Amino acid sequence: MGETIRWIDADNGSHDLTDGVRRFSASRGRTGLWMPTFAFAAHEMPGEAGARLTYTRTSARDVDIPFAVLEEDETALRSLIRSLARALDPTRGDGVLEVTRDGVTRRLTCRYTGGLEQARTLGPSLQAVLSFRAFEPYWEADSAVSETYETGEAAAFFPFFPLTLASSTVLASPSVENDGDVEAFPVWTITGPGSNPSLKNLTTGETLSLTLTLGAGEEVVIDTRRGRKTVLSGTGANLFSALSDDSSLWSLAAGTNRLQIEMDGATEDSAVTLGYTPRYLSA
Repeated sequence: MGETIRWIDADNGSHDLTDGVRRFSASRGRTGLWMPTFAFAAHEMPGEAGARLTYTRTSARDVDIPFAVLEEDETALRSLIRSLARALDPTRGDGVLEVTRDGVTRRLTCRYTGGLEQARTLGPSLQAVLSFRAFEPYWEADSAVSETYETGEAAAFFPFFPLTLASSTVLASPSVENDGDVEAFPVWTITGPGSNPSLKNLTTGETLSLTLTLGAGEEVVIDTRRGRKTVLSGTGANLFSALSDDSSLWSLAAGTNRLQIEMDGATEDSAVTLGYTPRYLSA
């Protein structure tokens, strides 16, 4: 199968950069698709050779895509590029580069940083290198993994062992397989009735517990994603203060995560939903 590169603009408009109908082509020579760059901090010790590594972090990712357009005439070219320029305008907000190869799609949230200002034109043709920066440097799957569990018969879902909520205490030890290359940040939705929900990642040793009581149909949504980090009721009230002192908005490690989920006073109307989007080093 071929390759498709799309730009999804801030208004969710889709622009196929490899669309033969509109004569776009994203040529060879792209950079930044396969791996982000990394930054290292180190300090030298007196009398020792070399240096001691303090930490490693992933830097913002820069992607360059050589780009060409061939239109029927110069008027059509100007119209097309004006439309594309508006779609790329970084002041409008984040966009998404979407790359599909062999039926697998990866998405990178980023902003256009330059390229059209240095475009070369010859009659109805244009050549440029479109540059993008992703401040969150990882590619994401094009859809989230999500499953809801209720009392009674558990839904069949590959990454989890069957999970059943008991009437007195929700107690299960599902095993979740994060097939991404790096950690993923879950969004939890807990639906009452029940009290004092507790979500534990036994693989990483982290806990997320709330001291509160939910009536029938009442919800708590816990969003652990970077840039969000919220604990909200179904009406939008801030419930961050209900977190226990030893709580953290933990992530799913790459690979297998053994979890333990508990909630007192669950009934057949109680439910727990886990959703997350796997993240990858390369497109």
